[in-house]
Amino acid sequence: MDAQERPAGTRYPGHDPLVGQPCGRFGDVWPKAISLQPAVILAGLTDGTKGRLPNDRTHTFKLFGSYEFNEYFSVGANILVQSARHFGCQGVHPTDDIASQFGEASFFCDPDGIDGPLPSVFTPRGSVMKSEWVKRLDLNFAFTPQIDLPEDMNLTLGVDIFNVLNSEDITDRNEFGEFDNGQLRETFGDPTGFVAPRTVRLSARLEF
Repeated sequence: MDAQERPAGTRYPGHDPLVGQPCGRFGDVWPKAISLQPAVILAGLTDGTKGRLPNDRTHTFKLFGSYEFNEYFSVGANILVQSARHFGCQGVHPTDDIASQFGEASFFCDPDGIDGPLPSVFTPRGSVMKSEWVKRLDLNFAFTPQIDLPEDMNLTLGVDIFNVLNSEDITDRNEFGEFDNGQLRETFGDPTGFVAPRTVRLSARLEF
């Protein structure tokens, strides 16, 4: 039986791809940028980009192993526990005219404005909300039946069960708080991703 714990704190220290850096979440606005001049005029899009990456998970715990009952039957298990992801709130830049032309591509919005429009506030990357901790258990079973086969041939039957407990942990949320025209999105913060539901895989392996 083996176990792993991996601290994975990652903070994004730079800017988005529109100003020459390789990482960010604004790839969908590239078509709007190709007609513009030097990258310096896009500086407003870098406001709030410092912070936790979308895939940042501070902790990842893994426990895995297998047990062979005899030469015919074995059982294995994998346990995964990951800490939550962090999200900001993206909307229209309220003070930079150039950045505002890119619509909901800035880290400004009104995350609490569901009861009515309020002035946009600064909502840096990863500072507004979280997903849930992910907890998943996978099991696998292997059985070698004793049947007559040609010499040097072995048959192994397998059953893999993924997400045994059928966890429904939230892995992603809608972090767009406004539309391109600045109107509030009522779906802001709604779950958009979950742990994959329980699945079963049957397999047969013939070695010769």
